[in-house]
Amino acid sequence: MDAIQTQQISAKPIEKVILHRLVLLSIVDNFNRAAKDTGKRVVGVLLGNYFRGTVDVSNSYAVPFEEDDKDPSIWFLDHNYHESMFSMFKRINAKEHVVGWYSTGSKLRENDIDIHQLFHNYVPNPVMVITDVQPKGLGIPTKAYYDVEEVKETATQKRQKVFVHVPLEMAAHEVEEIGVDHLLRDVKDTPEPHNSDRIKLNVGGKLFETTMLTIQSGGPDSLLYALSNRPSDDLNPIFIDRDPDIFSVLLYLLRSNRLPSTASRFSKQELAEEALYYGIEMQLKKAMSPPPLQGIDASVVSTIRPAADALPSTFTASADDGSLWIAHGGQISIYDWNLSHSVTLRTHLEDITSICRVWPEVAAIGSNNSSGIHFYNLSSARLLASTHWRDPSDPRIYKATVQAIADAPSSIFASFICPHKENSILLIDKSTLQISSELGRQSGGSSKNMVPEKLTWIPTTGTILGSAVTCGAFGYSGYIRLWDPRSGNVVWETNEPGAGRSSRFGDSFADVDVDVDSLALFKICSKSGDLGMADLRNLGADPWVYMEDKNPSMRNNSDGENKLIHCYKNQVFVGREGSLEVWSRVEDTNNGLSEGLYRRNFVDKVEDSEKGVISRIEGGGNRLFVSRENVEGIEVWESSYLSGAISVL
Repeated sequence: MDAIQTQQISAKPIEKVILHRLVLLSIVDNFNRAAKDTGKRVVGVLLGNYFRGTVDVSNSYAVPFEEDDKDPSIWFLDHNYHESMFSMFKRINAKEHVVGWYSTGSKLRENDIDIHQLFHNYVPNPVMVITDVQPKGLGIPTKAYYDVEEVKETATQKRQKVFVHVPLEMAAHEVEEIGVDHLLRDVKDTPEPHNSDRIKLNVGGKLFETTMLTIQSGGPDSLLYALSNRPSDDLNPIFIDRDPDIFSVLLYLLRSNRLPSTASRFSKQELAEEALYYGIEMQLKKAMSPPPLQGIDASVVSTIRPAADALPSTFTASADDGSLWIAHGGQISIYDWNLSHSVTLRTHLEDITSICRVWPEVAAIGSNNSSGIHFYNLSSARLLASTHWRDPSDPRIYKATVQAIADAPSSIFASFICPHKENSILLIDKSTLQISSELGRQSGGSSKNMVPEKLTWIPTTGTILGSAVTCGAFGYSGYIRLWDPRSGNVVWETNEPGAGRSSRFGDSFADVDVDVDSLALFKICSKSGDLGMADLRNLGADPWVYMEDKNPSMRNNSDGENKLIHCYKNQVFVGREGSLEVWSRVEDTNNGLSEGLYRRNFVDKVEDSEKGVISRIEGGGNRLFVSRENVEGIEVWESSYLSGAISVL
């Protein structure tokens, strides 16, 4: 028999896996509820992020799974359930992506490599985490693997996939005082504490007495939950050297899931710092977060002004928690989920004109005055990398500046333009922060060859939409294009003014945006001010349907050159000069587009519209952020829990 030699032919894509404690506890909990004492295992999906060789696993959920005990090749994983669950998780945290899968047990199984291949459909390099939920000793009974392709150097040179072990670490937050060993010991056959038992706490010299049920409502990762596991025969109050008045507020929060009126005595920052210490920041965040954003009843609740260079050049908001990054001059000011100032970072740029959040702590920035796209870690105030568009075969490609940036799960899209008007959209690989491919290189200054000034990634279709518009002596002109990054081809485009629009010739769009949830494309017309809508699933030569304004009380505001549009939470926000309006979707029994699908209402008051011309609109969390030309700060718009407004039909 010939000797068999193996050779690894796949480059190592993963160097380390970081597993958060919440994920480990979730896996154990799923096993105890669904498979304990059954001899079966639990299989689930891992969510998180991948950055430079490190997979950060921050969330998970179990999926229905069955396998034949006698024939390992027969197994079933519910795809529909997974896709439905991932869709719901995506609405909660759009930054979390599928990074792999997990299985309970003490060792790998024969069919694991086949299951692993399934997850290649959702992520290029999935990880597999196996967890022994019933360990015989202390330690972290969890291992991580990824797959590589091997060649057996025999006559047939047959290839096969094999698992390779990858180092795994546990993530720990500042408030997680109890180690993983202790957590695992708690989940193993330890009787639940009696919810009716009481516990005494001495906080800053003030005595508190509450029930175990209340103290445990902070969740298994909280310091208070850990304190509830103290020996039952220890009756002495537990001393905590913290502010007792703020603890009283947080205790009320644990009892009722809302804040008492006395919370107004403390700043948001004070409450957030104490909640972080006790490990209940998620409960505080939920209680302090504004209600779901409804443009019809939103109002300005505050204006955020950076300490220096208060005229913002651009900004970006997190869709998850409404945190805000403001670029002003060459600096970036970071505001957390409760809009408290965290830090201000000075970059090497003189003026930042483009910014995009590509990871929770990493921003991609560009400037009209400096070449390249630059990646900054805002938590460590460190420049990670700079990427420039160069082409040795074309001397015109030099000093290319960034005009627009869009984020996708594995890539970053950036539109570049050179001094001689050569322009293109570049795809930057997130794992290397290097250019991987190029879309739509074009040359010249005509309206059909302008650099895209707006880019939007559409996850459902896997396409990128770019648009450009200019205003000259004969009015507005521009284009909208839809690219498929996999092929590099344009799958649809329209140019305005153009053929096929005789009834609206000369009424070109002033701005365009995409509602990625409903797959709808919107534009605002430059002359009439009408709102046009197109179905991204059914685009053609003239796909537009124009919304009818049936509210007679609305003041006419079609005049003026400055018009902006932004889609957020199934609403279309439109800025016309200084006024802000919202088009809200109406319940409609028809499946197709119609002129009455959306209704228009003003968001602002007359005095609000006189503050200045709106220059940018962006949604984040349950907030809307608005900036105005030559006006300091960013306006924060929120809905009210006390509002009872309804749409005027």
